[in-house]
Amino acid sequence: MTERNKSIKLYFFGDSICFGQYVSTHKTWTTRISKSVSELCQTRNFEILTQVAAVNGETTRGALMRLEHDVLAHAPDIVWVQFGLNDANYWLSDRGLPRTSLEAYVANMREICERIRACGTKRILVSTNHRITKIPKHLSENVYSKNAELYNNELRKLVRQFAYPGIALVDMESEIAQSISTPEKYLLLDGVHLNEIGHHRYHEIASKALTPVLQDLLDEVN
Repeated sequence: MTERNKSIKLYFFGDSICFGQYVSTHKTWTTRISKSVSELCQTRNFEILTQVAAVNGETTRGALMRLEHDVLAHAPDIVWVQFGLNDANYWLSDRGLPRTSLEAYVANMREICERIRACGTKRILVSTNHRITKIPKHLSENVYSKNAELYNNELRKLVRQFAYPGIALVDMESEIAQSISTPEKYLLLDGVHLNEIGHHRYHEIASKALTPVLQDLLDEVN
């Protein structure tokens, strides 16, 4: 990073939770993060480019397919990675199986993180997903929400296994559960996506995670 180009690139790589489905763009947590981190960087005479590389309904299989084009080719300094709610979901066409098996989800997340690191990204933040309440119509019990929690647990284990610095877990599930008593308070009626309260809480937690990362990175490049 040269004096002539004092800038940082922050990419959010995820699904509809990063995209902010069903909520006005200016109210989503990623849009609000873009504004707050920009203000922080300006105090240090840096610019920050924030990009939301998110696709609604995507699993980690699809994410791996577009990772190079949408993220790695742009050489980001920081990448926020958040997938899992679509992987853990059950579609009728999957005949009782999740869209992505737990084993495949863990392997895909491992490869995503390793490829991001290999492209020179300095910091990777991996986020668990909030608790959900949706019960697919073809299921008689809350299998989906239990499966989503299981995927979160395996993601925590995966991040602990990484032996290199610069990667950290943002435990959204635990953070939100500690401050909001029931998922219905932060979810839309579909039982999966965030309402405005959910986006507000996500913004608070993401800001707390990103601020020290940005400050450390700014210290390194100055």
